[in-house]
Amino acid sequence: MTELRAERHVWPRAQRVLIALLPAVILALASACGGKAKPVVGPIQFVGSSGASVSPVSTLPENGVVYLVATVTNDDEMLGVSWTVNCGSLPSGGGTNGVISTACGVFTPAQTLSGPIPTYPSTGYVTEYTAPSIIPNGNTVTITAHATSLPSVVSSVTLTIDQ
Repeated sequence: MTELRAERHVWPRAQRVLIALLPAVILALASACGGKAKPVVGPIQFVGSSGASVSPVSTLPENGVVYLVATVTNDDEMLGVSWTVNCGSLPSGGGTNGVISTACGVFTPAQTLSGPIPTYPSTGYVTEYTAPSIIPNGNTVTITAHATSLPSVVSSVTLTIDQ
């Protein structure tokens, strides 16, 4: 009989240990199975060079300039936004064989921190887009903000380029 009592005391203690470890095991499995939230790119916002909000534009002249910012949520790695532009039949970024084409315009810089822009003076959040010097095929460009941590996650805006 003494042996049965010892077994009864051992089993409940083992149960308590298993129950205490269960949440940690569930969290580990969720992380391994992609339980992490994927990044989301909010709408591209038009801003002034200092980051103050301005009205969006839909038309830009040749060599015209706009300032843009995008916010990435769930950006755990804090990698921010990579900017590309597409026009006519050129691929995103407009380059081939490692050469970047400026036929669709250029960004300065081409990679920025994620918005929103803090209230204190800061740089690195705003990109300057300069339209091409020649109107592209179809008269439009599509500007795309990619989550740098997951480039397939994007937000885009299309602008008409005119004289």
